[in-house]
Amino acid sequence: MKRKIFKIALFLSILTVGIGCDQTTKEIAREQLAYQAPIYYMEGLFILTYYENSGAFLGMGEQLSPTIKMFFLLLLPLFFLFIISFHLLKSNYPALYFTGFCLLIAGGIGNLMDRFLDGFVVDFMHIQLIDGIKTGVFNFADVYITLGVMLVFLHFYKEK
Repeated sequence: MKRKIFKIALFLSILTVGIGCDQTTKEIAREQLAYQAPIYYMEGLFILTYYENSGAFLGMGEQLSPTIKMFFLLLLPLFFLFIISFHLLKSNYPALYFTGFCLLIAGGIGNLMDRFLDGFVVDFMHIQLIDGIKTGVFNFADVYITLGVMLVFLHFYKEK
């Protein structure tokens, strides 16, 4: 019983902190970066720039109709996040796997909140590694999703 309470508390803590940081940084981006020129750090390696992404990953699907967008970018992900959360709390998983999925869920909820409230996701970070090699514009929810997937893969790698 104590283990189950701890697991639920950890799940809720990761979600609360993750979603809170994501939404706070997006609000700061709205206030400080919207309608402003990009801000360059570390000789242009790290760039802060405001972008409203109405599509999915890297803007894919921006041209879809509103009905199809609502299904694929809001309802379907919400359904999967609910199922994954329920399964994650019901079963007993190792720490890496559990933490990875908690981060993935927190990131998913952070971006879904934007889609539900605004109709788009606020992205504001960009990394320019070398000429021609760069990331898309992203946010903390995207970082949580990426880190979560990496932890789940690391779990499977360690299991082999």
